[in-house]
Amino acid sequence: MKTFFKISGLVIILGVFGYTLYFLWAKSKEKPVVYETET
Repeated sequence: MKTFFKISGLVIILGVFGYTLYFLWAKSKEKPVVYETET
């Protein structure tokens, strides 16, 4: 049973770490700003 908790804890930590990396990557890759010129 100890190994189950160890593995599940590792999976949760890796999942949170991966999600954080993805969130930061997606945030830095926001839509490019399009400048509109008024005529």
